[in-house]
Amino acid sequence: MSADVSEIMSAVKNRIEQIGILKEVRVVENQIIFGRLLDTVPDLTGYPAALVCGGETLMKNGGVTCEVIIDVIVIDQFFDILGKTEESKKIMIKTRDLFAPALNGQLFSINEYHFMIRGVENIKLNPEHIAWNIKLTVFTSC
Repeated sequence: MSADVSEIMSAVKNRIEQIGILKEVRVVENQIIFGRLLDTVPDLTGYPAALVCGGETLMKNGGVTCEVIIDVIVIDQFFDILGKTEESKKIMIKTRDLFAPALNGQLFSINEYHFMIRGVENIKLNPEHIAWNIKLTVFTSC
């Protein structure tokens, strides 16, 4: 199976939709600038939501394997209430854990795509929204 970024992003979107805790999940094909993230999707009004953004594809092992960088941005409305912030964080954790390795250490896989979580970063959007970037690396054949 070749590294088809659109297919990988669609698989990520479908996986996230399975948990049913986000009001909207979208694939964003163009480059994301975090400072203007919400300008990219001005019609996004249902929160919590996730944006699946494709990044670069890196060829490895002489072009036999590829690593595809995917960012999953989980966004929620921000209220200066500790309980609401914790609830938003739990949504991010449930989303992140969809791609966590099995107890035996095997990477989570969809078809021939193997996922590794590179990390989670808090993103400062604006005073009304809270967001996290779940950074994934997807390993596949090129």
